[in-house]
Amino acid sequence: MKFFSLYKLMKDSDYNKILKHYELPIPKSKRIKKKMVEDLLSNKMCRCIKSVQKSSKLQEPASIAICNQSIFRNRGLKYNKLKCKPKPQFIENKKTKKKLVKTQKKLTFKKKRKTQKKKRKN
Repeated sequence: MKFFSLYKLMKDSDYNKILKHYELPIPKSKRIKKKMVEDLLSNKMCRCIKSVQKSSKLQEPASIAICNQSIFRNRGLKYNKLKCKPKPQFIENKKTKKKLVKTQKKLTFKKKRKTQKKKRKN
């Protein structure tokens, strides 16, 4: 009997796509790629939680929900648990032993807008 899961496992190309979106160098080793992506996203999540709490005076669960929506759900990703202290990191799922999984077939990243430099008048 096959095990059916709603979540897909992350592939090497998914890690490449995330690193490319954040304009980081793509290492050859899959293990290093995975570590870089996990560190990047966990740091981003913890910084987001802190900044949302400071700016809007929301409680921690509300700020976690806002950051989770913007960083993970909009892009088709899901994490199991997050620990911000002492160092930001994801905690793996006890059953699957995975830290990050996909909720969609393809990851979606919005294209970054390039800001045009203002021309000076002499």
